[in-house]
Amino acid sequence: MSDHRAQPTQDGPRMDQNETDDAAKAEGIIAQTAQDLPGQPDDIVKEALSQRFEQSNVAATDEELDGHTEEVGKRANGE
Repeated sequence: MSDHRAQPTQDGPRMDQNETDDAAKAEGIIAQTAQDLPGQPDDIVKEALSQRFEQSNVAATDEELDGHTEEVGKRANGE
C-alpha cells in the first residue's frame, strides 16, 4: 500500500528569506549609485537616486535625496 498522507503545499507567496529594512536598502542604493555614476553632475545623480528609491519601494523626501546625492559625491571621490 502506498502512503497517501498529504504533503504540505505552499498556498501563498513565499516570504523573503532575507528581509531588508529601508535603511539597509537605502545604503545599498547609495553605494551602488556611487559606483555607477562617479563624477556625474548632482542633478543626474539625484534623478538616478530618485528612480532607484522608487523602484525599491523606499520612500525618500526631496531633502533626503539631496543628502544622499551629497553622500554619493563624497563616496565617488573616495571620502
